[in-house]
Amino acid sequence: MAKYKSMLKTHSVDVAGRKRKCYHDDAHSIQKGQLVLKVKDGMYKDSFYCTKCVLHMINQCRERLNEIEDNFRREN
Repeated sequence: MAKYKSMLKTHSVDVAGRKRKCYHDDAHSIQKGQLVLKVKDGMYKDSFYCTKCVLHMINQCRERLNEIEDNFRREN
């Protein structure tokens, strides 16, 4: 049986090796040693997100996934 395709982009949770700016908000800085979400955007580009933005993104995704699930459950 075929493996299900993921709806998520390729990502990983890493520890910042150096100071960075958050991809979503340049005003947010990520300090060396802090957790960072690294999202692969294409073959050669990685985007890094701070904790505050990641938590907001997760909430938005959770709401959207719930909407999608509700639509499919109503269909059955």
